[in-house]
Amino acid sequence: MRRRLAAVAILAAVLHPASAKDVLREADTVMTNGRILVFEGLERNAGAGGPKFAQAVAIADGRFVFIGQDRKARRYVGPKTRVIDLGGRMVMPGVVDGHFHGTRLTDCDMGYAGGAVAEVLARLQACLDRPDQAGLKKTNLRMTATHLFGEAIVPPGTALTRYDLDRLDTTRPVMVENADGHKFWMNSRAIDNAHIDENTPAPAGGEIGRDAARKPNGFFSDCEVGDWGQAAPVTEESRVEIVRRTNADANRAGITSVFVPGGGEDEIAQWAKVQDEGKVTLRASLGLSASFVHGSTDLTDLRTKIAALNDYKRYARGLLEVTSVKVYCDGVMEYPAHTGAMLKPYNVNAGTLDQPIWRSGTSRGPDPSCSDARTGFVELDKAGWQIHVHAIGDRATRDALDNFQAALEQNGARDRRHTITHLEAIDVADVPRFAGLGVIASMSLQWARRDAYTVNGTQGFIDDALYGRLFPAAELWRSGAIIAGGSDYPVDPLLPFVQIETAIDHTGEAVPGVFPGALSPREVVPDRLAVIKMHTINSAYQMHRERDIGSIEVGKYADLIVLSQDLFGIPVERISDTRVLLTMLGGTIVYKDAGSGIMTDNRAPV
Repeated sequence: MRRRLAAVAILAAVLHPASAKDVLREADTVMTNGRILVFEGLERNAGAGGPKFAQAVAIADGRFVFIGQDRKARRYVGPKTRVIDLGGRMVMPGVVDGHFHGTRLTDCDMGYAGGAVAEVLARLQACLDRPDQAGLKKTNLRMTATHLFGEAIVPPGTALTRYDLDRLDTTRPVMVENADGHKFWMNSRAIDNAHIDENTPAPAGGEIGRDAARKPNGFFSDCEVGDWGQAAPVTEESRVEIVRRTNADANRAGITSVFVPGGGEDEIAQWAKVQDEGKVTLRASLGLSASFVHGSTDLTDLRTKIAALNDYKRYARGLLEVTSVKVYCDGVMEYPAHTGAMLKPYNVNAGTLDQPIWRSGTSRGPDPSCSDARTGFVELDKAGWQIHVHAIGDRATRDALDNFQAALEQNGARDRRHTITHLEAIDVADVPRFAGLGVIASMSLQWARRDAYTVNGTQGFIDDALYGRLFPAAELWRSGAIIAGGSDYPVDPLLPFVQIETAIDHTGEAVPGVFPGALSPREVVPDRLAVIKMHTINSAYQMHRERDIGSIEVGKYADLIVLSQDLFGIPVERISDTRVLLTMLGGTIVYKDAGSGIMTDNRAPV
């Protein structure tokens, strides 16, 4: 009851600010004439109702001090206050991205496209022929290409091979990474450099593609291939510059806070350097890798390794936090990798692509998935670390939930907010366990569409009943679980409003490799406000920051974005067209669209 009364008091303060006789603080910024989305509380499918809007906000010392009507906001305007006329535009909290890796260095960006093999080779050759690369064509210096949409290579069923890549005009070892970050292809020079041949076993949980003679055909999934060529020198300054670009890229997309999973000390140190320069413009929680938990039951060894993680906390300062670790429980479900851990074996096609004959196979993906990490989960939880788990398959999800249940039973309840990310497949029996265990479901719902991944690479390889439930966000939402949005960038382009739209309709954009119709239509979350909250306040909760960020409320940091259109006044299929016109972090403008037309009250562009 006390909590409810406190909530009522806060809401009253927002809707009915102090009277004129009260001492009002001069604001640094006042924004007026807007449609400012206001809400409070997490999204748990509790029937929050429709959206509510305010006209104005006042900001002082980086926090909201007033939310309400224009005429009352004017009382916060002083001689030094910047007043921004929003011109009726929608404002919402800055996007909080609960699974974000950041911009990456690359020799050749394949643009998240597939196409015919000849088109793929043409894009690679263009990179090899670029002025900054042309002088290296006859060397043994690695060339890494990223963001290929391998499942969208046409015609369907076409497999890129080492022999295709060998047609490139170069002696360089070439690696082409798939956009999903798990699969890649190498030419013969790279394979020979890595000493991989017909006798090389596939690693646990990984896959090496082979031809009829067992010779590697150039396809790999979830493999570490070692030394595959001479690495090009990369300066520390270039790595730090990538962190600066990451911040700018995120702000441009309307993102103000991120969780970055599984980085190493070098990457965290680079973030800290940018923070020390005063150029971090994101609230960033930087996660560490805890892969050592797999297969380990030696408590002394585990506790030593977990204690060593504390050393990374020295980088936590300013906008940076270090409180989480990441553990992989599997890979990906798509054929031919099949490294997602499944309860039932993958089906195999005994027929043709046009006339498939599906039969039950023998592979369930990596086994064990995460059952061999249970002791490590318990010890990480005991030591105070929040655990962020990669789980695609239903068995990986069950293993992760079992591990979290073991931690709860052995260590007692605590506010860790452990998280499972991606969640392409979940067994029906495991859906209510998320809410019951307090485990957060981090989902990249732009994947919930009919495309070359989910159709060419998945349909038929798993049972129809499970296929009809892929990305079961609606089931989780109705069960009261907390769903937090995450982009997985740069696995996908950084497009938060595509994520929001696809969560609502499970229908992809009309681009190559994406097919008409909705994927698992019963799993859509039809409530726009609910989906927005999943990508703001719920992700803030995942990061233990819901008291400070994730919604526009008095006392919270002024992290907000101004949009080109009202998300509640347009058809769902137009949400993805939304542009961010202005991004503000703690009251400071960190991105503005030069053509936005947003004016201050003296008509000077912001």
